[in-house]
Amino acid sequence: MIFLLPFLGFLIPIAIKNNNVVARRFSLFIIAMWTFIFFISLQNPYGLLPVSAKTYTLLLIYVCSLVIGLSVSNKRNVNSSKYIKFDNVIQKQLDYLLDNKYVLIIVSICILFLLYIFSKQQAILLQISAMQLRNEGVQDLLFEGNSLLGLFNNFVVKPFTFIIEILVAYVLLYRRTKVLPLFLFTTEVLLSALIGGSRGVFLKILVYIIFIYFCCPFLQNKSSRKANLKLLLSVLVFAIIIFTTVSYLTAQRLYNIKEFSIDAVLLGFDSMLIHIETYLVGPFRALDYAFENDYFNKLGGPTLGRSTLGFIEGFFEIFFGKLGIDYTPANNIIYKTLQNNWIWIGRDFNFAYTPLLNYYMDFGLLGILIIPFVFGMIIKKYCLKLYRSKNLAILFLLAFFFNVIFESHFGWVLYHWNCFLILIYIYIIYKYFNKRINDFDN
Repeated sequence: MIFLLPFLGFLIPIAIKNNNVVARRFSLFIIAMWTFIFFISLQNPYGLLPVSAKTYTLLLIYVCSLVIGLSVSNKRNVNSSKYIKFDNVIQKQLDYLLDNKYVLIIVSICILFLLYIFSKQQAILLQISAMQLRNEGVQDLLFEGNSLLGLFNNFVVKPFTFIIEILVAYVLLYRRTKVLPLFLFTTEVLLSALIGGSRGVFLKILVYIIFIYFCCPFLQNKSSRKANLKLLLSVLVFAIIIFTTVSYLTAQRLYNIKEFSIDAVLLGFDSMLIHIETYLVGPFRALDYAFENDYFNKLGGPTLGRSTLGFIEGFFEIFFGKLGIDYTPANNIIYKTLQNNWIWIGRDFNFAYTPLLNYYMDFGLLGILIIPFVFGMIIKKYCLKLYRSKNLAILFLLAFFFNVIFESHFGWVLYHWNCFLILIYIYIIYKYFNKRINDFDN
């Protein structure tokens, strides 16, 4: 299966010919990421089982389909004089959000809420371990059946944290904002990560840093280009802080270590490296297992789009539930099974089967070919729209898509209804800036 790596190289000319800089860099990142992951997977690290040629071929088809989808719809030349002020408009909108008093008020309310939840968590951790807290359900224990707290967390804090994560990534890269906004944003992010020992918040900030730096060169002003070394050093320092924090959270969760120390960080770091490598390529083996054991029929296929569009169907479940109507999304059945059924891939493994399982559950092999292509076309459409609309919300949407792609080696991010709320928030921001575009475009 070593042919996988040079075959991905044939996609590079397709990516380079893309006339949209954001879509082009999306494609190049996808090729680089999957080349690296395939290389790691072919080593079968930590005694993991080998992956069949069929599964590798289907993964390769997925990557090719996605990159080709990103390369179509080249209808507009984004280098015309019409887009000269584009970068200034986006930067002005970013600066506006960073200093907006209403944004700061909402962040402050979220911080107070998170502080309350964090204090409850610390009280619970005096009685049980961090692993027990995670296994028994963080929200169930922290909210204790209080639906109002749960609703505020799910409908306000979580989707709003998505916006804050991108703003923090931007500030860390390109702008020294005022002390108060920076303090509030970092506090909100830190508390979000500490509740439940979630390492994902920090990793997402790294993902958005990669997106802004690599896919959005228009956000770099002249002075920042001259200070690339300083910029890279600041990112390196932040990465070290993230890995230190994540390592400690890993040690806390796995070994019930409550006090911060160098030994705890090193212990957590060793475990984290094993987890990263396993969860980087373990889902390939899980997907292989799913194909060999006929998960298509066992999980109720074909689901005809319901698995891929689970974020919409999950929202329907909440809406109909409030009306007293019982509605069960396809992904409730699928992911409950994947979560509860542990399989052997060289070690015990569960839950993560790559997005290909969702596509396969919907339309079989045809879904693996068509759905990534359509997803790539959708991303390309909004890459073009970013230049035409000069609207910051489109940048947020592309950052969201970038994270979906980044996590695609693991699973399908859009299975959860929280994604629907994020898209609603993005739409609200789009409408807000669209009405005031003339205030920034001058």
